[in-house]
Amino acid sequence: MHTSRTLFLAICSNHKIAGGSPSYDPTHSIAELLPDFSQAIYEQRNSVLQLIMRGDIVVQGLSLKALPYNARLTHGGDMGGDRSSHYMPAILRYQGRFYTELGVDRLSMVRQSPHHMLILSGLYGLVTPEEAIQNYSCHVLHHPEIARLWTQKRRMTLTSLLLAYMRLFEIDQVFDLSGQQAYRELVDWQRITRKAHVLHVFGETNAGPDLLIALGQAALEWLSEDDSALHRLEPGDTIATDVERLVLSEAPSPPQGYPSETDYVVPDAPRADERAESLAMIEVEVAAQPRDIPITSDEHGTAFGGHVRGIGDIPREFRQTFMSISRVVHVIDVLFGRMENAGTKSRFSLNIYPPHSGMGQILGKMTGPFAVCSSQDFRIAVTRGQEIPVYRAIQRLLNEDQSQ
Repeated sequence: MHTSRTLFLAICSNHKIAGGSPSYDPTHSIAELLPDFSQAIYEQRNSVLQLIMRGDIVVQGLSLKALPYNARLTHGGDMGGDRSSHYMPAILRYQGRFYTELGVDRLSMVRQSPHHMLILSGLYGLVTPEEAIQNYSCHVLHHPEIARLWTQKRRMTLTSLLLAYMRLFEIDQVFDLSGQQAYRELVDWQRITRKAHVLHVFGETNAGPDLLIALGQAALEWLSEDDSALHRLEPGDTIATDVERLVLSEAPSPPQGYPSETDYVVPDAPRADERAESLAMIEVEVAAQPRDIPITSDEHGTAFGGHVRGIGDIPREFRQTFMSISRVVHVIDVLFGRMENAGTKSRFSLNIYPPHSGMGQILGKMTGPFAVCSSQDFRIAVTRGQEIPVYRAIQRLLNEDQSQ
């Protein structure tokens, strides 16, 4: 139960994982939490859905309807309908830079956090982290009508929905972790600031999508912070992350001297190889049991202390994660690399980053209360050409581990 009066507002991600459960559970949906708004929520979502499915929106030469992520998008339970689909909690579905920084156990983390979190989405408007959603591709910048549907007053705007949630849970502080102006502008911040203290978060080095890694790292720390500590933060305060320093601002634009987004850029459409893999429903083989692959630390040693030569050398409390990775048959080996101290970490977290096809590797980082340091990079060697399906298979297995 989220008992604090602090709300973190994040955004969806372009990278998502396929699959999920065929049954829809509305328990954690924003429509279930705010029943007076449920009909309006479904109407707005279906307006965006129809915009996608008409095939009128073209992104870099491809119809939005034809994109792989939208291949099975239907009028399902999350749209107020009854069509069959596959559902997954939003915080697990999203696999972009912000969410990988939260780690594979991010579902349990947001459940255990005393704080509230909501996610801005071009298709859904607002979703809770636990809300069951379909796989989809719909960026706010894909078509001007998407933003118009969520901001122009009809029966409901995204801002009125956000305010209703804030009233329900007596929210008096909001952290804007959107990072991207196109999503930030879906919210009428003047109305929000009349009801709560708002702090927008900007970067010292990056703006826009490149800021999402730092925002994810900040969210990881803040979600476990005490509410009173968060309420002591003020405009002008700076926060150190592994990649850059963040600054808090009362204004919804970067302070003077900090980088800003000069132009809106529509995110790249999925690569040709990714489209082919998704459309053909290609999946890599996953063994029933862990495979005995080389897991080594070379000259670096490990965060656990000492060297490793295989899964058996990894401490028991961290071993299951690497056993799951080994089950994907195109995984060749795992090599631990650079270690660093980046602040105290209260829990183990492992992130893998979306790979480039043809590189033969997937990069990742693990953080936690280790014996030697707080974080260590690692590299997963994989069969060339199989990077993307291997990445998806690993994410699916790690998500399954978390749900057990």
